[in-house]
Amino acid sequence: MTLWLNRYKARDTGILFPSFPWCGKVAAVYTQAINILHPDNLLISLIKNQTHMTALSILVPSLFECNHASIIKQGHRAVLESGRMILSRVRIDLEESKSWEGCLHLEDVRCFHLWKLPFLREALLQEGKRGGLLALVSPDARGLPLITRCSRALDMIVSGMDFGNNQTSAQTRTRASTRDSNQTGIPFANRSPAQIPTRASDRSSTQAISGLSQIVGLGIGFTPSGDDFISGVLLGERMARLFMEMPAEVRQEPHMKYLPVNKEEIRAALDKTSLGGKTLLWQALQGQFPCCLLRAARGLLKAKRFEDMLDMVKEAVSHGETSGTDALTGLLWYLEIAGSAEVKS
Repeated sequence: MTLWLNRYKARDTGILFPSFPWCGKVAAVYTQAINILHPDNLLISLIKNQTHMTALSILVPSLFECNHASIIKQGHRAVLESGRMILSRVRIDLEESKSWEGCLHLEDVRCFHLWKLPFLREALLQEGKRGGLLALVSPDARGLPLITRCSRALDMIVSGMDFGNNQTSAQTRTRASTRDSNQTGIPFANRSPAQIPTRASDRSSTQAISGLSQIVGLGIGFTPSGDDFISGVLLGERMARLFMEMPAEVRQEPHMKYLPVNKEEIRAALDKTSLGGKTLLWQALQGQFPCCLLRAARGLLKAKRFEDMLDMVKEAVSHGETSGTDALTGLLWYLEIAGSAEVKS
């Protein structure tokens, strides 16, 4: 007979959580989360707060009360069997937990307007954390290796896309500050597609966004900045796709375009990044995003005033060192591209 030190009931279980039997080990223990390495080299997280929820997480607040989680140590075995997870002498029952999914739905995007993007840009400049990819929005840190590498990759991506002959992009019309388009070294996000130099070899263009695999794993941290940026791009793609699925007569933003992201190249590059980055991108490639990023997207879509946008950005950038900022930067990048020009069909 097994003597359990403590038994807990999970409140929510992520929709991508592997429910078949498996055995892993505890990778890291924090005050509000425990990360478990799954045999597929993805991280399963036991978490205290709903705002940290993902499609691979288990919400079990009671585990973290009264320091109960302290008996779980790095390297301990974690076993899933018969609808319960066992770590050391701790048992977590999953069968009565609610399923949690991290995806946007059609009703979420009904209020989308391109006029909100300049407000998002301004709020990000005011509240975003420096040190990651925020300089793609502002030239303050121009010349940093991280920014230079990412900016070049994004320039190459856009130069391979066909934006037709439209020389007046929504990006150029709506930005608060416009700089000389001939100036060298300007981060891509500060230039319109018409300002990106196009090489002759790039003219066999496509409307798909390809090349993001170049920034997989770029940067440092639990989830590198490049991975956070890509997660924001994929969220923007999901928003645009849902928007274009709405009947044309009810769309409130006629200039929005859906530009598919080449997901296969990102999937093929997942082993280039950290376990945290791989776990984040693996979920995002399936249309599943962290709770904090979903809240940011819904806040953007519902915002009616700049103050609303500012509140949303403040909350979003509080997550991680620069993760929230980098994800919002990626979201802004995609939406500005998708709304910036008449793409040839």
